[in-house]
Amino acid sequence: MAIKIHMSKIFPWQTPLWELLFKRYRENRLAHAFLFAGAGGIGKAHFAQAFAEILLCQTQDLDHACGHCRSCELLKTSLHPDLTHIVGEGKSQTIKIDQIRELNANIIKTAHFGGYRVVIIAAAHQLNQAASNALLKTLEEPPAKVVFILLTDSLYRIPATIRSRCEKINFPKPKFSQIKDWLETHLAAKSTQQYSSEFLFNLAQESPLATLEFAESDDLMWREKLFADFSAVILQQISPLGLAEKYQVLGLNKLFFWIKTMVVDLIRLKAGGTAHIVHSDQMDKLQTIDARLSAAELYAYLDKLYILGDQIARGMNLNAGLVVDEVFCGILSNKNSKGI
Repeated sequence: MAIKIHMSKIFPWQTPLWELLFKRYRENRLAHAFLFAGAGGIGKAHFAQAFAEILLCQTQDLDHACGHCRSCELLKTSLHPDLTHIVGEGKSQTIKIDQIRELNANIIKTAHFGGYRVVIIAAAHQLNQAASNALLKTLEEPPAKVVFILLTDSLYRIPATIRSRCEKINFPKPKFSQIKDWLETHLAAKSTQQYSSEFLFNLAQESPLATLEFAESDDLMWREKLFADFSAVILQQISPLGLAEKYQVLGLNKLFFWIKTMVVDLIRLKAGGTAHIVHSDQMDKLQTIDARLSAAELYAYLDKLYILGDQIARGMNLNAGLVVDEVFCGILSNKNSKGI
């Protein structure tokens, strides 16, 4: 018989994974550590929080956290003594050894409510080497009734030794057909309705939560500015060196997201295909830029972007202004001999 799952705590596209873990919980067959892996913006952290609520709820005969017991009341305040969130610190968002040492000292204590203790480690790929080693020792000899949930959108940046001691749960990207109704309900009151929900979903690289973020922020405005400035740089209408201050406000992660998706579109266009162009509403600018660049130049530039993007993701202490200069000047580095 199918398990009836209370849906208020998870997103609709997560139902199969929820049913899997809920069944394991009911049968008392939980792993001591899970690794939730998948692209950013698909709800891994939300799912982990919902599952932690199930584990910590004192009402054991329900298929969802009751929301009313003493444990659930504490969960609402983010002060539950049996739930620990580990997040990166500082500009680099690195998870450091002192955080793991403090965690290890606390989790050996008896749970305040006599049940599980839950540890959620956000962006577990941000553990530095010392922190990874300290966590590994705990995962090798885990305390009883402690469940670790590690989250990552960069699976292979997590050491293999840690991956091997966790049960990996893959979070696939949902198809548009799976989230169409949910997405359109949440987008209904947003000002971005000049765009279709499917266009926004594809623009967000099939990330439902990033799609909503586009609708609630000024990201789409920045995208249009970026296309205008990038094409103006290519046409030598403006100097790339004057753009650093402007785009530092946007932030490097978002700048790289838009630039990389634009370059991938340019490569697709160069190959003669338009069916999978993400920025289809910017086709005139894409064609203008594409006409000025060769396929080899586009691939070389994309390589530069991935190298810089990886350095940013690893928390390297880069000068933001110089990085923005490299983004806008890098595309021109092979064009000087052609006078472009």
